[in-house]
Amino acid sequence: MPPVDPNAFTGRCIVDYTTGDDPTSRTHSFMWRYNPSLSDPADLGGATLQLLQALGANNLRQGWRVVRLRLSPINDPNSYPIPLGSGLSSFVGTATSPYTPRVEAVETRFVGRSFVTGRKVGLSIFRAVADAEASFRIEAGTSGFAQAVANVVAFLNSQAAQFARFITIDGTAPTWYSYANEQYNSYWERRARI
Repeated sequence: MPPVDPNAFTGRCIVDYTTGDDPTSRTHSFMWRYNPSLSDPADLGGATLQLLQALGANNLRQGWRVVRLRLSPINDPNSYPIPLGSGLSSFVGTATSPYTPRVEAVETRFVGRSFVTGRKVGLSIFRAVADAEASFRIEAGTSGFAQAVANVVAFLNSQAAQFARFITIDGTAPTWYSYANEQYNSYWERRARI
């Protein structure tokens, strides 16, 4: 598959967040892509809030919150701050769980693929309270975190199909898989050893 210019086909929304109230909480970012001709950039904060509501504040560690939202227009490698909006700025994780430095290295990753072009897409969130089984995968279900996975996957698929949000690098709508993977991120594993 030939490489694609990462700025050529989509606009990007970058969400910067802190992982909690702990003194060693980290700031992370996730990015999602949208088609600016089909999706109003003014709605980026609202779409991000809907994604987080689908996941649920009770599934993010206490104090988890968005600290900045940035817009990167099509054909522009730079990003520019945009207002969070009152809903997004007041969304805060509420899950209480024992803190250990190792939790900073764990990400919950949603993945999908465009069946038009074969391009993969992913979205990772650190410090969700997923508790995957030995397979490190949480299948969509009807209770607990499995219900949150089902909610997020349904949201991502509807946004991609209806509003050209949460799409692939080449601008095609993916099908998001009905599971989330829980995995250790090697960069943050190395940071924990310092």
